[in-house]
Amino acid sequence: MHAATTSTDSLLRLSLNDLLFLEALVRLESLKDAADEFGLTRASASRTLARLRAAAGEPLFVRSNPNLVPTPEARRLATAVRRLRLVARELSPPGAPEPLTLARHFTIGAGENATYAFCLPVIERLNTIAPRVSVSIEHFEPERLFELLQSGKLDIAFYPQEVLPPHFESAVLSSNNIVAMVRREHPLLALARERELTLGDLAAYPKIRVSSAVARPFDEDDESDFAPFYHACCASDVPSVPYFLSALELLSRSDALLSVAARTAEAALRRFSDCAILPIPPLGRRDYKVRAIWHRRLSRDPEFLWFKGVMAGVLKGD
Repeated sequence: MHAATTSTDSLLRLSLNDLLFLEALVRLESLKDAADEFGLTRASASRTLARLRAAAGEPLFVRSNPNLVPTPEARRLATAVRRLRLVARELSPPGAPEPLTLARHFTIGAGENATYAFCLPVIERLNTIAPRVSVSIEHFEPERLFELLQSGKLDIAFYPQEVLPPHFESAVLSSNNIVAMVRREHPLLALARERELTLGDLAAYPKIRVSSAVARPFDEDDESDFAPFYHACCASDVPSVPYFLSALELLSRSDALLSVAARTAEAALRRFSDCAILPIPPLGRRDYKVRAIWHRRLSRDPEFLWFKGVMAGVLKGD
């Protein structure tokens, strides 16, 4: 009796999403297919299955390649979850969206870094979980941002400041920093394998900058010892290109150094093998916060709140 009570208590501590994932696993008998249905990575899906097994106190599924065969307990729980889902729908506020059938267009205000590092993964997730939801990404003039959000020309935008005018709200969606990139065969990478790099080592090489990049978000007290190098990269007399992708191309063909947002650099390295992140401390001693802003008129819009939740989940790696 005590063991059964303990198992029940553990199951009650699971999130509704975890339980719905269990139902999908029972229905599909495939971790990959269930992960695709929920827009999860394979690693996230495996962690969810581990939580379910720990809470249930039993394996729940038996591997029978290529499928996962549900145990009787897993089938019993899945039946209960289907009933729970019906109750949850009755409790949901009117108009709560169903992702598979939701048809709506959202517009995100973003610069090139945010587009590359954050918006593209959001669109990729939406293509999987909400195929009828479409997204536009618009560049905006900073002085017009609040006007564009208020008028509805933008639904949400990336905005670094914490202080907002009346009628606007924001949320922290991720974190970032500033790092340096070089070509993969750069002499500094070979030197870094022998010893720690110094500011003097970096001074000997040319720099390039992306002219559309936003200003650095750090205060002097929060900057690393390599801050002079990062500031030098942003100087007005440094040769510039208008876009990050063209900067990557130039970087791969020269010994130049480029300072760039860390999440943008990481995203680039997943697709371009010609470049690398230089092993020096980033500009900030701590990461800075990546914020999104929207007009308060959308704060009770269930479809927008769902969309913002998808953005937050993707940016936090869920």
